[in-house]
Amino acid sequence: MKDRAQSWLKIARWAPSGGNAQNWRAEVEASENRVLIRLSLRDPSADSRTLMDVESIPSIIALAGLGYSLVAAAANDGYGLVARRLTAGEPLANSVAELEFQANSDASGAYSNAEILGRRTHRAPYSKQSISKTNLQALSSIVKLYPTLKISMYSSSTQPAKENLISILRPLERLRWQHEQLLDELLQEISFGREISISHDKIAGDQLGISWVEQQMLRALKVWPVLRVLVKHGFHVVAVHRAISSFVRDSDQVGFIEFKSTNGNSLADYWDFGSCFQHLWLEAHRRKIAMQPLGLPLIALSHWSNEAALNIDPSSARRVADVTNRLQDQFGVDISRLTLGFRLGYLTDQQTLVGARRADEFHPISGRLS
Repeated sequence: MKDRAQSWLKIARWAPSGGNAQNWRAEVEASENRVLIRLSLRDPSADSRTLMDVESIPSIIALAGLGYSLVAAAANDGYGLVARRLTAGEPLANSVAELEFQANSDASGAYSNAEILGRRTHRAPYSKQSISKTNLQALSSIVKLYPTLKISMYSSSTQPAKENLISILRPLERLRWQHEQLLDELLQEISFGREISISHDKIAGDQLGISWVEQQMLRALKVWPVLRVLVKHGFHVVAVHRAISSFVRDSDQVGFIEFKSTNGNSLADYWDFGSCFQHLWLEAHRRKIAMQPLGLPLIALSHWSNEAALNIDPSSARRVADVTNRLQDQFGVDISRLTLGFRLGYLTDQQTLVGARRADEFHPISGRLS
């Protein structure tokens, strides 16, 4: 039975996580026809968190995405979810989720194993082909299944809105380059050259959707930190302008998922957020629509949640406030609270994304199944 549960994990672990960190731990207990899987963060210590992993909320969201895929993989193997127990930790990083499954011949996963395994982050430019109204409505309907959440999407073909969104988001990207720790965390997420073949928890440089020259620029900043002084003299400007402009222009839709009203303060809320984001991504993949998340709103969340942690100068703080106010006023998106962006579109060609995942196995537990 443990081998069966292990096969579910091998499929589900392709769920996305910030920087491909895969910061999760899975424990299992099994009986003749029941399986209990206990999910938690592999390293819940505050020292392991990045600035954008605000209060470990993004890590919990990623853990929920893993849980969503586990439920689908188990159902495809004839095991249905019969109980979900969430135990909030103090701090949140110590939270635990228990998923209990039971053999059920009628169980059927929302997505096939091939669809779960095939989902990837597509960072290359997307085509100008418009996504059909039917597909957009289907994607929006996914979010409606989660009552605490809302989605907003904007067509990148609408010139004024597109350019306005670029100008609003650009200061956050600029801050990510100018802030020493944010830049270091960004570069640590990426692997280059020979690193790619041995790294299971980083993003391959050749899959960033940027030119070879730009990859070498990033690699130089990573290998020789002394060169980062160039950022203070405007070295980053071209990269900043290209990053945001390409993200918005080279796609058909740009969207945001956020909580409604006062929701978003509990482990259950965060779990729904992560499940919803993975659900949306899998549905897009099923419809052959490429998707790439946008984590820049987490920089604003870091500032508004704990100004001392981000520790930015007054000028940068004013820029974050301006971005927050403009997004709220012009797009109805509140990045002072948990928000994730994304873009959608069709690939110009079939980009081959191999990727990698940790070979973590389940850790045995006992006493939870009665």
